[in-house]
Amino acid sequence: RATIYNTLDLLVESGLAVKHQFKDKVALYEQALTYKHHDHHVCNQCRKIREFSDPKINEIKEEIGKSFKSSITSHSLVLYGDCEIANCENLEMI
Repeated sequence: RATIYNTLDLLVESGLAVKHQFKDKVALYEQALTYKHHDHHVCNQCRKIREFSDPKINEIKEEIGKSFKSSITSHSLVLYGDCEIANCENLEMI
């Protein structure tokens, strides 16, 4: 088990993987070779994770960078909410 976690850490350090950790969930990994930046929505009930991209977020990031006279190189946004699907806790979790 330790070998796997050490390997995952090396993949993250080398830029080949991206690590995410949401609230009380264990770490999740995505490959970085074809990684396109996106943000996440996590359901408080079923813990399903949905990915999304919105160009307005990049506009806000640029405006904040200008106001702080900073070159913002990355960001992380996780929105938590409740699904509107009845019995969402029965859905398959990621």
